[in-house]
Amino acid sequence: SGMDRPQTPDTAAGALRPPAPGACVVVVDAANGGRRLDKTLRQLCSQVPLGALMRLLRRGAVRLNGQRVAGDARLRPGDRIELPARLQEGAPSAPAHGPRLPRLRLPCLYQDDDLLVLDKPAGLACHPGTAQRQPSLIEQVQASLGPATVGHRAGLAQRLDAAVSGVLVVGKHAAALRALSAAVENGSCRKVYWALVRGIVRPLCGTIDVPLRVDDQPNGGLPRTLPDPQHGKPARTDYRVLSHQGDHSLCEVRLHTGRTHQIRAHMRHLGHALLGDPRYGDAGLNRYLQETYGLAQVALHAASVWLPHPADGRMRLFCAPLPPAMRRLLSPAPAAAQG
Repeated sequence: SGMDRPQTPDTAAGALRPPAPGACVVVVDAANGGRRLDKTLRQLCSQVPLGALMRLLRRGAVRLNGQRVAGDARLRPGDRIELPARLQEGAPSAPAHGPRLPRLRLPCLYQDDDLLVLDKPAGLACHPGTAQRQPSLIEQVQASLGPATVGHRAGLAQRLDAAVSGVLVVGKHAAALRALSAAVENGSCRKVYWALVRGIVRPLCGTIDVPLRVDDQPNGGLPRTLPDPQHGKPARTDYRVLSHQGDHSLCEVRLHTGRTHQIRAHMRHLGHALLGDPRYGDAGLNRYLQETYGLAQVALHAASVWLPHPADGRMRLFCAPLPPAMRRLLSPAPAAAQG
């Protein structure tokens, strides 16, 4: 091509325009340095007919470092390929026999080339399972990211139980996911939960250091996590009471270990089960809270995550607002609850 090759973002940062709405940006890694743009596009977008790809290139719909470029341009590590939304929509979102996955409609708290930070709603499973009625969060994310995930699948840095809402961090590619996983392992990634529990918690702060064991219930019942100092796995939870509202308390909770249902089991052990909890709470109270406040899930929310960004190591804080039902429970009691 006789066209001048656009500079990489490092040398022409001031000239870059923002990506178009809905566009997907793919950053070229070292393994693809030196390859032609059109050949790389054919690999990234194997589901799109070659003729359609070439038309998009000719029209300037595919950009390299923010500029129009011919298909024979050679790529360099760090180059940014911008793919239009209509090209991403051509990607196969699921096997032909599976459910058709929608475009991602989850609340997004932050996004860049490495990270996607979501506010997960309660009731949505993170990973595929047999009892789900809708695609899991990671299936929706991978379908939404489209071509950028080919050979570099997005993955969760941590997971949340299906019943829990709040901040969830996705690594968009393998290198980002490795860095995030290392931060979780070495303790530099810190997550804070907010939990609404039954009763007035005393003392106002403390540590619950009680081993836990997952117990499969008889007669096909759901498994429960139970305190077991002799045979359980070590489990440690810090809590601090933030406020009292009527007959319940809002607690800030931090985990030192990651056992199944750790917060729910530890708070019940303390005598203060989480509101709305179908496994560890009170069924009658839960029914009342659903009818009066609309609390349909356990009142546990991942409020914030503090972590080093995988690109530069700088600490970033991401926060998710409390869901409406938990906010209502922290407001003055409605008339129906008086007396």
